[in-house]
Amino acid sequence: WFKPGGVDPMACVATFNCTRASINTTAALFAKRVAPHDGCACERVSISQNLDGLNVAAAGANNSRIILYFHGGGHWLLTADTYRRFLCRLSFTTQARVVAVAYRKPPKDPFPAGLDDALRAWNWARE
Repeated sequence: WFKPGGVDPMACVATFNCTRASINTTAALFAKRVAPHDGCACERVSISQNLDGLNVAAAGANNSRIILYFHGGGHWLLTADTYRRFLCRLSFTTQARVVAVAYRKPPKDPFPAGLDDALRAWNWARE
């Protein structure tokens, strides 16, 4: 990590990418093992070219009502799939469809890529 006179930036980026990859892989495996809320459908939805999301709807949810959900993780970690069970509960409670946007994250896609994705998702939801 450290070089005489400071931190090696390339080592930091490599460590960052390796850390994120291992956490995201573990989270994805866990998410697939967690069953969605009873009576809830989860499917991929295409928002625009190169941008998709996870469409979640509880039984009886009003499909004309959409909640756009942008998962946390510091906006660089985890994926929409990690939050499937929570999204099902949110849809059930609000009786709305929930779309978790799979926005781009740094360092591969630096700011404002994620913000651009959020705006594209917002425009898609308004159509």
